[in-house]
Amino acid sequence: MKDTGIFKAMKLCKDYEKMSEQKKQEIRRERLENIVNYARQSSPYYKKLYEKVPEDFSLSDLPPTDKKL
Repeated sequence: MKDTGIFKAMKLCKDYEKMSEQKKQEIRRERLENIVNYARQSSPYYKKLYEKVPEDFSLSDLPPTDKKL
């Protein structure tokens, strides 16, 4: 993950507020894909858990998790 300074974060938030809903959806989708891909690559647990999740997934396609092992 990137280290973002406070002023850059504030600017990103302000820019986000001005975006169209379609652009916001695109950003959310990209961030979700990045998180899932990172989890798949970095964790044996999530690699196995997400192995049946299709490439073109939605948040509801992800299996639920809990702290119980």
